[in-house]
Amino acid sequence: MKTEFLKGLAQRDGGSLEAALRLTLDNAGRGIVRYDAQGHVLLFNRLALEMLDLPEAVLAGSTVADIIRYQQKRGDFETSEIQPPGDPDGWAAELFRPHRYLRRTKSGRSLEIATTPLSDGGAVRTYTDVTAYVEAERALTEKTRALEITLDSMSQGISAIDGKGRLVFWNKQYQQLLDLPDSLLKSGPTMEQLVRFQIERGDFGDNFEFVDAVARGYVAVGDKAPPLEGPETYVRKTRDGRHYDVTTRPLPDGGVVRTFTDITAYVQSQEALLRAKEEAQEASGAKTRFLSSMSHEIRTPMNAVLGMLTLLRGTPLSARQADYATQAEGAARALLSLLNDILDFSKIEAGKMTLDARPFSLEQLLEDLSLVLSSNVGTRDIEVLYDLDPRVPDMLNGDDMRLRQILINLGSNAVKFTERGEVVLRTRLVRLQDGVATVEFAVQDSGIGISPEEQRHLFADYEQASPATARQYGGTGLGLGICRRLTELMGANLQLASTRGIGSRFWFTLSLPLVGDAAPAGAEAAGDAPQRVLIVDDNALARDSLAALARAAGWQADTAHDGAQALARIEGAAGLGMGYDVVFVDWLMPGLDGWQTCARIRALALPARPPLVVMVTAHGREMIHTRPAREQAMLDGFLVKPVTAGMLRTALRRAKAGPSDAMATTEFPLESHLLDGIRLLVAEDNEVNQRIAKELLTRQGAIVDVVGNGQLAVERLAEGHAYDAVLMDMQMPVMDGIAATHEIRKRFPADVLPIIAITANAMETDREACLAAGMNDHVGKPFVLEDVVAVILEHGVHDRPAFAETGHGSAAATDPVFDRVAAIARLGGDEDLLETVLPVFRENLERARTQLEPANAMPPDQLARVMHTIKGMAGNLGAMELSKLASEAEKALLAGREDHGASARVGAAIADVLRALSK
Repeated sequence: MKTEFLKGLAQRDGGSLEAALRLTLDNAGRGIVRYDAQGHVLLFNRLALEMLDLPEAVLAGSTVADIIRYQQKRGDFETSEIQPPGDPDGWAAELFRPHRYLRRTKSGRSLEIATTPLSDGGAVRTYTDVTAYVEAERALTEKTRALEITLDSMSQGISAIDGKGRLVFWNKQYQQLLDLPDSLLKSGPTMEQLVRFQIERGDFGDNFEFVDAVARGYVAVGDKAPPLEGPETYVRKTRDGRHYDVTTRPLPDGGVVRTFTDITAYVQSQEALLRAKEEAQEASGAKTRFLSSMSHEIRTPMNAVLGMLTLLRGTPLSARQADYATQAEGAARALLSLLNDILDFSKIEAGKMTLDARPFSLEQLLEDLSLVLSSNVGTRDIEVLYDLDPRVPDMLNGDDMRLRQILINLGSNAVKFTERGEVVLRTRLVRLQDGVATVEFAVQDSGIGISPEEQRHLFADYEQASPATARQYGGTGLGLGICRRLTELMGANLQLASTRGIGSRFWFTLSLPLVGDAAPAGAEAAGDAPQRVLIVDDNALARDSLAALARAAGWQADTAHDGAQALARIEGAAGLGMGYDVVFVDWLMPGLDGWQTCARIRALALPARPPLVVMVTAHGREMIHTRPAREQAMLDGFLVKPVTAGMLRTALRRAKAGPSDAMATTEFPLESHLLDGIRLLVAEDNEVNQRIAKELLTRQGAIVDVVGNGQLAVERLAEGHAYDAVLMDMQMPVMDGIAATHEIRKRFPADVLPIIAITANAMETDREACLAAGMNDHVGKPFVLEDVVAVILEHGVHDRPAFAETGHGSAAATDPVFDRVAAIARLGGDEDLLETVLPVFRENLERARTQLEPANAMPPDQLARVMHTIKGMAGNLGAMELSKLASEAEKALLAGREDHGASARVGAAIADVLRALSK
């Protein structure tokens, strides 16, 4: 069949068989040379000539010896990978022995040469160009070597186990980490053999304690272990204390790769970190215990100092004595403020500071802040002003106490470092979206300013701008550090812009959810008629900010920059029949000051009634009382800067009410009889504090018994003495307050006999301990009388049986909606005080009713706080039915019982009270 094929080729190529054979050989893909039995070349193809780079004449008719001699002479074998041995004639005999070798030509080719003997005694030699294969193999060898070097240089030990469980690769670090001998590794051990070797050497420990539970089950069975599959990770230890992280990962062919990482340094660092953490926690605990002890030890005598000063101010004093007492109290409260700063800083540092978000009135917060900031001015030539954005909503949800703390600190610092000029607190509505108001709060002053270098470390704890500042102005440097941390806790950043000698601006931005509708803080209150007012002030900012607040309240406001312009405006408006209802006039102005302007206004011959005149001053109300009585009589009222919209409205109402209200103050009366008829048991071991508590509470109308320790309190109650509440110190001899509370609670539940902690222990953990022991509330020493009275009224009045036996109880029963007689009795018989309080009460009720509308639905905890507020203010002012409904709703909400009709019932009761008040 082959012959027929060749004949066919020959016929197509002109009948030449030789030509057909030549064509076949030349396309064979390799060089071919045919030798006879004597070594003569019988046949060769074109590729043989090309690969050997020989002239055709050399091959044609030559012997193998002739060819070799020609190549030797030309130097072909100098670069051969395999040099032909011996004399060329000896190759004739070698020619007919089958063999195969590689040879490199002078041109750089790699040839594979193969000899195949033939049956006729001759042979065929083939030449295959394997240059590409050889180069690829060389490159692979180089890469393999580079990989081996790389793996050997790694810090991790690496091994490869094939699908049959045999070790097929390892690097140098693997051998070193596991300390395995060469003889074992080079024997190609199985995984079982490796494990058995290490078990016998004790590498895993006598009871396999050096490997964790993940690997213990595997190594314990030794050569019976199943093949590794992965992935898995475990940690093993060595006898010399090192730790290895062992990781197994599967390979596609069924084997696994294992890595051994020495994590000894990491484990040691973690152990050191754990020890340091435990030491830090112990140190923190020691610091906390020290602060708690220090707080108690300082607050106890501080309570005595402040209590005695309060009692002293309630006695007849000369002006100089009263001033001494006031300054002494101020110094004591400054020391108390420092103590509170230290405790706050400690809580923040320990991560124990938490926010107490609740509904609050921004208007009320700023009004309270006004009293604090104005009292810090003293006799300096400073005006503290508010520049309030009237678009900012009033009722917001957030931690008002911490916000107040930040603003007091920033404002007080601004006043302290400003000798003359102004301090301005600004609010600005940044955004109102999706029920959240984003508000920027800023405090700006014209004080000493802060250099760029000083600003870099100003917010650090215990830092002030410079040592010179600390020497001149005092302070600890804690305030700004606390402010920074509090703003961060509230999701904001406290920022600063300042220029030395010009002033400073601190600001931060808070996002606060709305409560109820989005009524601005300065919005007109229900029942307020539009007013025409004139604002007189030489300070443009003060003048414009007051005018903006007035306009936001729905009033028509004009301004004047001095007394002369004010008189002209008053006369002009009166001549047009558009006289002003009220004039708010600044005290200190160039030209005509406030008092002179008031006198000129009173002397004007106006066609209609003269306007009411309210003095606005940057100094305290005590400065008003230094003026002669005839000058004070010219005023219909006064305001102390900074001023809010609510303060404007209150001042106007008081001015309209007449002289009795015009000069009213908001100071807490020392003898208000708010606790009339309430029986109190005070457990306190300090004799001075016993005397202070008894005298202050007695002046409020309470019937007070005092015992010296918790054991006596328990015995007193066991003897059958009835009390409406117990005020309990925590640290007392014989039996402390916690133990005494546990004993009392065995007989008297919390809703039957309230126990209120009055203690110098001010840490949050102390408060939690009080509540956990069964106490109802906690008041820190030195206590503020108003706070103690408020807590007692909250827990010990509304539902107490003894209260119903007093005159107040029977009076309240005659008119459960609003009993004026009972309200006056609650206020110590001061009817004027009731008239002052009622407008505020009415405003608060209106606000509460809005909060309870269905459109302003709120979570149960917020609603409970609203009910709690309604309960307290209604109970204190004789609206007993409203107080009762709010109390029931609050209890239901706190117990998790949902009463959908409670808000409607309380809202209806509020409407009844408002109608009763309007009569």
